[in-house]
Amino acid sequence: MQPTTLSAYLARNAGEVALADLIECIASARWSISNLVKASALDGHQGATDEINPQGEVQKPLDILADEAFFQSCSANKNLSALISEEVEEVTRLRPAQAGTFVLAYDPLDGSSNAAGGQCDERAYPSS
Repeated sequence: MQPTTLSAYLARNAGEVALADLIECIASARWSISNLVKASALDGHQGATDEINPQGEVQKPLDILADEAFFQSCSANKNLSALISEEVEEVTRLRPAQAGTFVLAYDPLDGSSNAAGGQCDERAYPSS
């Protein structure tokens, strides 16, 4: 028996193509973040920066890189109208909200204290 890919599973079970597409974008971002975390010590991306996020927490290089990974993986999704990141003060509006589009709220590394485990927290909400 062959393993099932995420794409194949979603095609059979998601029911809504727009949501399946968004889940694939999130999975792509998580894969990128996992690779960033694995290489962070070698690439010098550990420690802290001089930046403070909107919650008043000191940002780590991995916070910034993980946020960029989410943007790169998800911003072209035509069913996504906005991104809300813990690392960015303002909502990133991608296109006008319409029925059937989503807003993605996420914290790519859940405070970076879990970076060694590559954990990630995200939520998708219908925009209308």
